[in-house]
Amino acid sequence: MVRRGRIWTPLEHLVLYRLAQSPTTSIGLAQSAKLPVNLVIQALIELMGARWVQLNSTADGVMFEATHSGKEVLKDPVLPQDWTTLKRGTILCMDRIAAGFFKPDDLTLIHRDNIPANAIVLPSREHRLAMSPASSLDRLYMLEDETFEEWVDYRITSQNLLAVATVADGGKIEGLPSYAPPLLIEAIRSEVNLAHPNRPSVVADDGVNPRTQPDDRHCFADVCEDDLIVGGKEHFEVIKGLLRDAKTFAVVHSCFLGPSAVGNLMPHFKKAAARGVVIEVLWGQRSKELADWSRKAFSDVKAMFDALSPSLQTKIRFAKNETGSHCKILLSDCGKDGAVEAYVGSCNWLSTRYDAVEVSIRVREMWLIGYLAAQLASLRTPASGPWSADVHRLVEIYNQCRASAKRVDGPNTLSVIIDREHLAIVREARDEAKQDIVAGCDLLGPAGETSVFVPMRTSASSGTTVSLYFQNQTDSISDAQKDAALKELQERGVKVSSVDKLHGKFLVWDRDTIVITSFNWLATTADPWKPSGAEVGVVARGNGIGDALRKKVTTAIDLARNRNTLATADL
Repeated sequence: MVRRGRIWTPLEHLVLYRLAQSPTTSIGLAQSAKLPVNLVIQALIELMGARWVQLNSTADGVMFEATHSGKEVLKDPVLPQDWTTLKRGTILCMDRIAAGFFKPDDLTLIHRDNIPANAIVLPSREHRLAMSPASSLDRLYMLEDETFEEWVDYRITSQNLLAVATVADGGKIEGLPSYAPPLLIEAIRSEVNLAHPNRPSVVADDGVNPRTQPDDRHCFADVCEDDLIVGGKEHFEVIKGLLRDAKTFAVVHSCFLGPSAVGNLMPHFKKAAARGVVIEVLWGQRSKELADWSRKAFSDVKAMFDALSPSLQTKIRFAKNETGSHCKILLSDCGKDGAVEAYVGSCNWLSTRYDAVEVSIRVREMWLIGYLAAQLASLRTPASGPWSADVHRLVEIYNQCRASAKRVDGPNTLSVIIDREHLAIVREARDEAKQDIVAGCDLLGPAGETSVFVPMRTSASSGTTVSLYFQNQTDSISDAQKDAALKELQERGVKVSSVDKLHGKFLVWDRDTIVITSFNWLATTADPWKPSGAEVGVVARGNGIGDALRKKVTTAIDLARNRNTLATADL
């Protein structure tokens, strides 16, 4: 379904308002507004088409004036939008390796019966259609006056077609568009390496790692030190400020829920709602995974939202079910002049006590914010049936961001990474770092052996200084296992330290590259049973951004250690 029509501009609103006061000529309107007369005439034509303005001939000349219906619509703060809802079909190709979607024109398609004898055929991994806003909206053909509204139906027609891609010498893949999913590119390269074990490994040769920088979630940006938020108190100030400055909407996604955190935020939710702000409260942890204490916490939080008045519940909308995601994201039009901003990082906004070392990054680039909104919409989109109000709202935010996005130059680049791409970025740090690598997260567990420990041992062996920070060990690793793992790492030159209250998930290498995420580097592997977007992070490069984050994190860690030392001394 698409909405087709137009939104009235402030100029047309002002012209109608002026004509409701008294009849005026087009030249008189142009002179009083100090605008070209042709522009004013075009506005008059549109208003006459809506029957809000009429043309009368008088002794003083040809005059324009507002009609009765035109004066009636002026009673509302904005002119009514002229939308028509249409059902329109389209064709997309779903790749069955990474479940990405392509425009057919962007691929070279052949029938299964015409596969060349020397071709390598990648076996399918996906056997279920998983159409989602994040992977599909950018592929839809839209007219200028159309916006996407909703999926109507999933009709699958298998034509036994395959897409042809060629891996040239040096690893460059030809035949795929720039927005090809990172996992598909990685799968193609891996398959070629397996099929030809005696040839050099296929790697990217273009200086850009497509596993972590696909085109539709990569842009230039201007990231400053103020965009890096480090510390618990600092995060509480962020969400308070966001709710205070929001113009029309705020979206909060937190994996966990806690009565204390929600109770502290509730007055700020209510103040924002009283101004007309719609707040979408989303949460991630699956109900079946809740322990007894967290089940009780969830019930208490739900009761707090259920106790709101009916009028407030229309503005503060608590999601009826979970997303299954561990990501932590804020979205709101809280920026200057209503600009949309996003925050991505480690902070569980709805459960934290705001006393831990948290790390987040502010994103101000509309292109990426649109992707984040679509990713959240995907997490909330049901497998079948109608969409909930929050999905519609998130898709609306996506449309708004992508329509207003302007690709500009900047000293930094920003990329969004999800799920398994976090493992790829660790290997990228291993291969690129020349001076040092610093990584931190909440937990230390056995999964860190393959995801981080092995790459970091390799980096340390090459002369790069590697420092890893964590707070606690997981229940699945014993003290003896932890001590053995840490001893081995230290023998290889990797510095591993325990930091009280550390909850931030970050990765820094050299001066110019950082990753801020929800992913527990030292304890987690990508879970194929979780939804796409279970972990979300942002990669920022350039302009000394690594130095800025390293400085802030080091200061916060030192403060946490000092507090711990003072507490021990007091005891």
